Amino acid sequence: MVKHDKDGDVATCPVSGATGTRDLYLNFTGGSGFLFNVDWWQFAV
Repeated sequence: MVKHDKDGDVATCPVSGATGTRDLYLNFTGGSGFLFNVDWWQFAV
């Protein structure tokens, strides 16, 4: 889900069943030039 707040757009995604240490891959695709900026991300339980 993507929502907009005073700090910009916020995307959330539910995750279930993950245990232990896992790799996370962020795959960005699009045209040439600047697509967007990832300022930070956070995991919560």
